[in-house]
Amino acid sequence: MLENIRGAEPAPTAADMNRIATELGVKFNEEYREFIAHHNGGHVDDNIFDIPPDNNSGIDGIVPFERLTYVHGLFANETGPDIIPIMSDGSGNYVCMDMSGRNDGAVYFLDHEIAGPKALTLLAPSLNAFLAAVRPDDAEVDSDASHIISVWVHPDLQKIIDEQKKKK
Repeated sequence: MLENIRGAEPAPTAADMNRIATELGVKFNEEYREFIAHHNGGHVDDNIFDIPPDNNSGIDGIVPFERLTYVHGLFANETGPDIIPIMSDGSGNYVCMDMSGRNDGAVYFLDHEIAGPKALTLLAPSLNAFLAAVRPDDAEVDSDASHIISVWVHPDLQKIIDEQKKKK
């Protein structure tokens, strides 16, 4: 289940939902309507979901409803008009929902590095089933930096660091 959702925007109105559905040529199912009403544009931390057969990803944010048409347009030629991006992983990939009415809202992972319909991997038969499979990312972060030999720092950031050191 998605946890730590912050910064959600106001829910879209029924008129907004109908207008965008008409623009996209789809019918938003009740699961999506309920989901976007509570989490519109929210950011999500520390979660992970599986991508068959042996991969995983996390959700960075919920696609804001007012940007749905734009984000959909980025991939519609590749995936078809009924696949609607609803969440982003922050790396250019999306969790999408089939709004055709044929697959009862099946949820897919859209890999932006693969062209065409092969970019889609089925994740769950419904949004609620997908959300139930999302889990906290318990990955341990290695805080022991003794094995790090060097790092690259952007020159502009290095200037800021140097200026802050001078102030101390």
